[in-house]
Amino acid sequence: MRIRCFVPQHDRNIFFTNAPMKRYFCLIFAIFTINAEAQNDRYLILLKDKVGSPYSVGQPSGFLSNRAIQRRQRQQIAIIERDLPVNPSYISQLAGTGARVLYSSRWLNAVLVQADTTIHKAIKQLACYKNTYRNGPLNATATYPLVNAGVQGSEVLQNSLNITQLTQNQANTNYGLAKKQVTMLGADVMHNQNYQGQGMWVGVFDSGFLNANNLRSFDSLFTQNRVITTYDFVDGNANVFDDDRHGTMVLSCMAANWPNVMVGTAPKASYALFRTETTASETPAEEAYWLFAAERADSLGIDVINSSLGYFEFDNAAQNYKYTELNGNKALVTKAANWAVGAGMVVVNSAGNERANSWKYIIAPADGDSVLAIAAVDSNQVITFFSSLGPSADGRVKPDLAAMGLQVAVAFTDGSIVAAAGTSFSSPLTAGLVAGFWQAYPCLSAIEVVRLMRQAGNHPNLPDNDTGYGIPTFTRAATAAEAYFNRKCAPVKTQKMGVKL
Repeated sequence: MRIRCFVPQHDRNIFFTNAPMKRYFCLIFAIFTINAEAQNDRYLILLKDKVGSPYSVGQPSGFLSNRAIQRRQRQQIAIIERDLPVNPSYISQLAGTGARVLYSSRWLNAVLVQADTTIHKAIKQLACYKNTYRNGPLNATATYPLVNAGVQGSEVLQNSLNITQLTQNQANTNYGLAKKQVTMLGADVMHNQNYQGQGMWVGVFDSGFLNANNLRSFDSLFTQNRVITTYDFVDGNANVFDDDRHGTMVLSCMAANWPNVMVGTAPKASYALFRTETTASETPAEEAYWLFAAERADSLGIDVINSSLGYFEFDNAAQNYKYTELNGNKALVTKAANWAVGAGMVVVNSAGNERANSWKYIIAPADGDSVLAIAAVDSNQVITFFSSLGPSADGRVKPDLAAMGLQVAVAFTDGSIVAAAGTSFSSPLTAGLVAGFWQAYPCLSAIEVVRLMRQAGNHPNLPDNDTGYGIPTFTRAATAAEAYFNRKCAPVKTQKMGVKL
């Protein structure tokens, strides 16, 4: 479901507008527009084995890029049977039933198909068939009114911050309206050492990146060809710029590069933009899209994934997760996130915006044991009223870290800079910090980066259920890296300079 984006009534004057009010989902959590006809049902078919596969762990170039192979070699991560693609003959057998094959999953050994009930029955008779995930179509919706269809909680106003009247103090920092959110994490210190994400690849999973390819905030991202790839797993095409705006705002927290107006935490990284969400409905199919995107990211050689998404409640209440299932191993999307870390990527995810609601707690995949779940604090570093609580259902510290998530400056689709609220934005701010830190210490493994970022919080020895280990900074992370690993990783030597973005 969508993570609610809350702004209390008395705080709405923080947004200054010269444009009509717009409804805004702070954490999009929706699913492929459902056609009522049964042939549009999407089933995730689990297969028995990978026997007879033409692929081999000894020849990974058949399914992983050179960059992906090098990332694993650098981290001493073995390529195992789970990494092998689905047996092509099994895919052919599924197609032979009349099913439309959409995507296949290496890690789950599964295929997402579109089929009617008759075709699904035929699939179940195949020798390669093992099971159907959730025992039915992923996009099944209830016959009663959809839950949480529309804006959840308070309506958030998207209003323009005053770009032309920046204070001299803001202008002098290069960061403009983003000064507070960047400096809170010490990302300005990181940038001054010339760790701005150069050479790092970040995957962004979201609901769409409307008009991002036309905005001043991202001009260098596109003119320098640092958009690695784009793909819409919902609609099955490469265009991610014609759908929801949420991803545009999320991306700006990392990638914006508009000197003296707004600069993100990793303005010189490269980005892969994946749409795994839609605003039409809320079903478990989105968890499958997240899985497919994670595997695509793995194959490309992505370093860091930011996911400002979360799952626990669906249109069909029978499919909802219970809090007791948020144990790091139950939800499909959590399994996918853990597998992604196991493949050598760092996964940074919003903790959720459920504190003021009956659920209260973090949501999947923030419960993953290797996932960095990010809470939201205000500009005074005080936990916000909406940021989801920990711990995980099995008692682990969650969230892991926190960053600014109230009055966050983000790029909007009309070219303005707006203030927004939610863990949707504290997450990418942190993901950019992670990218720059890993750039500085490239010999670290993904799991080592996760551990060191936890140590970089401002209260690592007293974790709590609000902000976990606290608010990280680059300086504390660098200090922890050298101390913990006994200088295993001398940072890459770069010329220290003022930020020239």
